[in-house]
Amino acid sequence: MWTNVVSPSQPRWQGRLCHKSASGSRWSTGPQADQDKVEFLEELLHFRNSAAGPWMLCGDFNMIYRAEDKSNDRLDRRCMRRFRAFLDAAELEELHLIGRRFTWSATLERLDRLFASAGWLEAHPNHVLRALSTDCSDHCPLLLSMNVLPWAKKRFRFEPYWLKLPGFLEVVATTWSAVTPQNFLF
Repeated sequence: MWTNVVSPSQPRWQGRLCHKSASGSRWSTGPQADQDKVEFLEELLHFRNSAAGPWMLCGDFNMIYRAEDKSNDRLDRRCMRRFRAFLDAAELEELHLIGRRFTWSATLERLDRLFASAGWLEAHPNHVLRALSTDCSDHCPLLLSMNVLPWAKKRFRFEPYWLKLPGFLEVVATTWSAVTPQNFLF
C-alpha cells in the first residue's frame, strides 16, 4: 500500500515522488532534457536530505552512471558524472539486479533502478531484485522480494562515500586486525 504522495514544490520534470512511510521507499520518473535532469537530481537530493532514516529510491531515471549500462559507446559522460555525484552525496547504493542487463529495450540501456541507503540495506538484508519480462512495454518491470532466504555468499561492495563516514578507518583497522578462526573457509 503506497501512502503519502510527495510532489515537488515547483516540479520542472514530469513525474512525482511517492513513499511508503514504514520503509522510506520512494518512486521516481526522471526527465529527458539535460537541464531538467540537473534540477531533478537536486530535488531528489533535497528530499533525501530532509528524510532521515532508511531510504530506498526506485524508478526510471532516464540516466546511467556507468558505461556498461548502455549497449553502445554514445555516452553523456557529464550526465553520468552528475548522476554518480548525486548517488555519492545521497549515500545510496544500487541493489543488484538479477535476470537482465538492460531494463529498456528500445536502445538497450539500464534506466530502471533501485537504490537504497545503508540503513535500508541493514534493515532488509535478504532482498532480491529481479527483472521480469513484459510484452506491453519497452521497459521491463522490476520485482523486489523481501525476506528471501539467502542462497549464496553476498558480494563484496565498496562505495566511495564510505570514506567520508565518521569512524570508517577505525572500523576497517579493527576488522583487519581481528583474528580469523582456523577453520574459516572462503
